[in-house]
Amino acid sequence: MEYTEIFSEGSVLENLDAQDMDSVLDELVERLVAAYGLSTKVRKAIRDGLRAKVEQGATGAIGHGVAVPHIKIPEAKKTMAVFGRSDHGIDFRAGDGAPVNLFFLIVGPDDAPEEHLNFMRWLATICRNPDFRRFALGCSTKSDMLELLEEMAAS
Repeated sequence: MEYTEIFSEGSVLENLDAQDMDSVLDELVERLVAAYGLSTKVRKAIRDGLRAKVEQGATGAIGHGVAVPHIKIPEAKKTMAVFGRSDHGIDFRAGDGAPVNLFFLIVGPDDAPEEHLNFMRWLATICRNPDFRRFALGCSTKSDMLELLEEMAAS
């Protein structure tokens, strides 16, 4: 599977409006629902799953201004993702204390743990790259953000 195929212009937010963790998650979930045509039931399962993880202290903030909140749910039929950017940065309880500017929300099916894990590894590799983070913050359009993901996948 080409991981970049999971993303489309419909699954990218070039500037999140959110000001806090809850509103970021809501905005990312709403974009995911719209991009993949998900039902209200699936939307609720995703949001409830994310809330539970946050209550347990798992925000998905991996440091260096990046967060990758992720869950697996039985209602998901395939791996889905949204890529969002906040120009102002948001407190996402990152271990390094830095505000988060880049967000990847990942939702995967319960019955495909290896696919979910491999996608997470791919994203972690990209997000550790300081060039990716710098260029992602400088992208001005959704197309630019998608092209950056493509470039990173090719390297």
